Order: sequence, then C-alpha cells, then structure tokens
Amino acid sequence: MPVAQRRRAQSIDLGTRVCYGGRWCRLARPRTEVLRESMRSQLFVLLLAATAAGPAAAQLVLPGAATPSPVGTKHRPHTAGVGAVDASGKPLPKIMPIRVPSDDTLIGRPLWLNGATGQITFARKDKALVVAGLQLSGDKASKPGEACKVDVKPPVPMRLKPLGNPAGVARYQLDLDTCPFTFDVLDGAILVPKETQACAFKADDCQVNPAGLWGPAGADFGADKIKDIERGRAGAEAAERDAFRALEARTSDKAEIKKIAADQAAFSSEREETCRSYARESQHGFCATRFTEARVAAMQAALNATVPVAPAKKRVSSKTGKRSATE
Repeated sequence: MPVAQRRRAQSIDLGTRVCYGGRWCRLARPRTEVLRESMRSQLFVLLLAATAAGPAAAQLVLPGAATPSPVGTKHRPHTAGVGAVDASGKPLPKIMPIRVPSDDTLIGRPLWLNGATGQITFARKDKALVVAGLQLSGDKASKPGEACKVDVKPPVPMRLKPLGNPAGVARYQLDLDTCPFTFDVLDGAILVPKETQACAFKADDCQVNPAGLWGPAGADFGADKIKDIERGRAGAEAAERDAFRALEARTSDKAEIKKIAADQAAFSSEREETCRSYARESQHGFCATRFTEARVAAMQAALNATVPVAPAKKRVSSKTGKRSATE
C-alpha cells in the first residue's frame, strides 16, 4: 500500500495524533490553542506599538504653538529658586527665568486693543505712570452692531493706582469714573482681564469693553521684529512647560494636581480666545507670545510663594570643630 494511503490521523480531545507509516506518531497542537496564541501575539504587537507612540501622541500642538521637542530630547537646564524641592524633597525642575517687563516699554507709543481698535497712550509725570490719552471703541447702545468711539479727554493726564505684582508683573488700576479697569504690564503691551465688565457711555450712546490685549498695530511688525517674536515665543513656551512640571512636582495631592492640569488646559483655550481677534496674529504671533510670557510670570510667582526650600546643609569647621550653615 502506498505511503500516502497508510497515513492516517486520529482526532482526540487534546489535539490530533498524526501517524506516518505506523512507525512514529506526533501529537499535533489543537487548532484552538494555535488560534489563541496567534491572537496573543497580535495583541502584544499592538500594545507595543501603542506604548511606543504614546509619549509622542501626547504632545498636543496648539494653533501657532512651537513644535514639541522629540521624545528623549534633553532641554537646557534653566534657573529657578535655589534649593527649591518638591513634596518628597527632590529638587524641582529648573525654569528659564522670564524678564519682568518694565512699564518703560509703554511710554510714548500708542497701543490698540487687539492691534486695531481704540487707543491708549502712556506717559510719565513725577516719575509715575499716567494715561495721556484714551479712546475706547464699541457698539452703539441704540443700534447694536454699529460701531462707535468714545474719546476720553481729561484736563490732566489720568493717574494710575499701583496694585503690586499679584501675577508676577506690575498691575495698575485706572479709576475712570464711567469705566474703571485694571491691567497687567507686559513687554510693549497691556492685558486687561477678560472678567472686565462692559461700560456704557450714555452721552455718546456707546457701549465699550476694554478687555483684551492692547499692543502695537497689527500692520506694524516687520520681518526682523517677527523673528524676535518667534524666538521669544519659543523661550516662553519652554519656560511654561518647565513651570507646569514644577507645579505638578511640588505636590502629591491628587486634587491639587487635578486643579493644576485644569488651569493648564484653561490657559491654552484662553490664549486662543484672547489672541484670535488680534490683527494679523497669524503673521506675527505677538499676542500669543505676550500672553504666554504673562502666564510664565504668574506661574513663577506661584512657585516662589509656595515651594518648600531645602534646609541649609551643615558644614563642620576644620579649625573649631563647630558646624555652620551653608547655602
């Protein structure tokens, strides 16, 4: 009988016993077991791919934001508070310091709301910062949608009330009778908080809201200035990421970590909301850069006010044998 005819297979519960020529047999693996192993192999490959792609996928690129650094990129060490430690006593991530802008950057240059409407001009009087001129733009109260302007022309420059540096930069209040508002001083710009209420000038039939970023006109940015802004934006975003990591590292409380993450998400959306109306923002990115710098200043102020500092180390003097504190 031919060999092919003598070959037979006997099915059993654990698999298939295959015999050849009656001389030797082997127990084949059950088909269900083979299928299970194949599925496990495919699942392992998928999990491995997802793990490798995870960190890269987590780097969200916001509109107009700098490209995230590749995974594994080592950033240049930045300076932060000396001896700053997290909740476990480990040193906090170092942060690139952002230069606190001086109000001198506001003197003698008109600033427009969103780089297009209204106008405010600052000056010095007896070394104090004052408002030399103010024009507010809005909509007519009687005809919503129709533009109107209000020229505020006081007999003398309007004085500003200093409110300290609660968010890391100088803050002032303009006590305008009809429309008081506060603002933070940025580099060549001011930021009026979004919570500012709209004001109604009944005599001019005009309703205005000064909230937003006041800065140079959108058409005033040349090629060299735009390159400077791009460099400043990259540095500010790097410092902002470092400050975020430092804020997270300083605590182990889940509720506080959740709040820090929520604040970070709110910052991204608020920056987009504030700057999308700035004239030609997509060409120069001035608003987003200044807004990010303001965010970093506020985060650094929060870190400086709350982070614990490592205790000074004791050094034993070789002459006296006594211990003295060192930084």
